[in-house]
Amino acid sequence: MPGEKILVVDDDKKVTEGVGVFLKSLGHDMLLALDGEQAMNIINKEKPALVLLDIQLPKINGIEILTTLRQKYRDIKVFVITAYSKDLKWRCDEIGYDKFFAKPIELDPLLEAIKEIVLKKKIEEEKPLKGIPKAKILFVEPNIMAYALTCALFKSKEFCKGEYEIKEIENYAEILDTLYDYQPDIVVIYDTFLEIENWSSVISRSSHKPKLIIMHGIVPRTDLEIIQLEKQGIIYCNQYVMTDEEFRKANMKLIDLVGQECLKNNLVKE
Repeated sequence: MPGEKILVVDDDKKVTEGVGVFLKSLGHDMLLALDGEQAMNIINKEKPALVLLDIQLPKINGIEILTTLRQKYRDIKVFVITAYSKDLKWRCDEIGYDKFFAKPIELDPLLEAIKEIVLKKKIEEEKPLKGIPKAKILFVEPNIMAYALTCALFKSKEFCKGEYEIKEIENYAEILDTLYDYQPDIVVIYDTFLEIENWSSVISRSSHKPKLIIMHGIVPRTDLEIIQLEKQGIIYCNQYVMTDEEFRKANMKLIDLVGQECLKNNLVKE
């Protein structure tokens, strides 16, 4: 799959030079980070397909990066490449990864694993998404117009082409209690544009973790603000509108986004 970005977080020349030649031969781009801070900047900006991650890193350690990848960037594949220790391997096992390679490494198995996982990713991306979306959705909608119209559209199976169980709340302060009681698959938050709340941290305090957090609103966010939301694991849906017809299309945009994300996360009718 030409053009894939693969991030190598390592200062080991055997790894970086060997992987670099291999990736170039396949038409992929290698991004290089020599410390954890560089790695996180590249991950946030470039969203690579695969990260080859050393754990022993200055500034931000690899365990912290691995945790962030698994919490916020679940689609990014991760190979851990580091000096082996039983404790370190156990900590990585708890967080999760796609492959683990102990240093010193043999390049051939590493290169074969890279080829295999990139090919698998290509197949997954090209596989058509099928099924009828089905999910429990919690709407946090303090705006009366959005509360009445947007939620009503999601309740119509014919209109939204999915089966959604809906619960609406108007007050942000009710989120934690409702998460526990209702246990939604998806949380859809209306953006009041007052400030960028750390919604991911708020929701992480609940014993129930939804699969998706989506924020939508009619006032557009800046690119920087959208990046900040993405860092929290929040999908942003810009519904900037001027007319009634545009408002209808904006709601369809939100419905389509929810439906596609349901299919990606296997939230479908059995």
